[in-house]
Amino acid sequence: MGREHRKGERGQVLVLCAICIFVLLLFVGLAIDFGLAYVTKASLGKAVDAAVLTAAKNTGLGQAGFTTLATSAFFMNYGTSNRDVAPPVVTVCNNTACPTDSLGDTLLTITATSTIKTYFIGLLPSYSTLNVSAYAEARYARVEMTLVIDRTGSMKQNAPGTSLPDAITTFVGLFDNVNDSMAMISFANDQTIDFPMTTGNFQQAITNAANNYPGKFQGATYSDGALQLAQTEEAIVLPIVGNVVHVVVFFTDGNANTIQTPLTCTAGGNVPSGTWRIGGTDPPNNTETGFVTSSVAGTCSPLNGNPNFFCSVGGCNGLQSDGTSTCCNGKFTSLSSGQQTISWANVNADALNRAVADANAMRATTPPTIVYSIGLHGTSGVLDDLFLCEIANDAGAYCASLGFVANPNTPQGEFALASDSSQLTAAFEQIASDIRLRLLQ
Repeated sequence: MGREHRKGERGQVLVLCAICIFVLLLFVGLAIDFGLAYVTKASLGKAVDAAVLTAAKNTGLGQAGFTTLATSAFFMNYGTSNRDVAPPVVTVCNNTACPTDSLGDTLLTITATSTIKTYFIGLLPSYSTLNVSAYAEARYARVEMTLVIDRTGSMKQNAPGTSLPDAITTFVGLFDNVNDSMAMISFANDQTIDFPMTTGNFQQAITNAANNYPGKFQGATYSDGALQLAQTEEAIVLPIVGNVVHVVVFFTDGNANTIQTPLTCTAGGNVPSGTWRIGGTDPPNNTETGFVTSSVAGTCSPLNGNPNFFCSVGGCNGLQSDGTSTCCNGKFTSLSSGQQTISWANVNADALNRAVADANAMRATTPPTIVYSIGLHGTSGVLDDLFLCEIANDAGAYCASLGFVANPNTPQGEFALASDSSQLTAAFEQIASDIRLRLLQ
């Protein structure tokens, strides 16, 4: 009887072992299949994050345009695997127009769903596949931006043809032509608002204004006046609901070299004391400092309105580098050093200081303005990259290599460099990309 009882027990153990093995395999199967689902969800999450950033950076292309780019970015970052029954389904803003939130900001949403095969729990008919989803959203704030564009004489050689208009056209096309706001200023001896700050419908108007620039390339580099005008445009309060990011983009192919300042002329000169716009030359033409005025050509008088040419009186066409001439043996009022002798070195240094001070003033406003700079090197004129690092308060590696230390307590922009006109569009696109990233909430 004892042996028969033990035989019965052996039969029960076999049944228990079979049940335990089945349960164990079930848990192993669950771990493997749901582990694969977790890996898939992580891949989907990475891809939808890239997609929503791409969509947000390209809202200026319209919903059809940024949906195409977002979908492409998703698949570049996801890539199908043998787990997928079919490629994931990507949905942008639920296949409807992207809404705005309570602040009026565009709300971009992307959902991606992948159906994957199961290996163990698929033994159960209802679980032969699993649906895995990921979701991402971004709020795209509005930008109030002023372009400040150099149209000085050196641009004739440095930006031939339509290289500058093409770069500007590409740039403005990357922003929202309905909700964003934009203005454009240009400068040489003078500074002009070529398109005033407007919300929406700015792309074609700015393109038209930019197309006229090549025919206006002449004169000196009055950066100070242009940047002051940009600050005025950024101070305009527009009827916009929602978050607004203020931006100025400053483009030039040379250093600031012209200032507007009171002059005190002493005996021996034939230019009267008064407020003048003086300067206008870069190395190696640094032997004289010219007078700029809005008076009738061939005469000189103190500033009255926006000047657009240099003037000459009786053969007097400038101030020598030591400050002496028959024009005005005197002094000018500099920004930081009070009264200084009128000389090329002093005027040019003051012009640079004034432009940087303008950029710093914009960063100190409430709300602050982020200042970017784009520099074009070329065969004509002189461009100091360090100057444009200061304009942008750029904390990047290149500016640091030049010895510039960015101020961490004010907004930091970016300096983009174009070695020649063929790189202008890429430089403008680089700045546009950084601006669009800043608009993401």
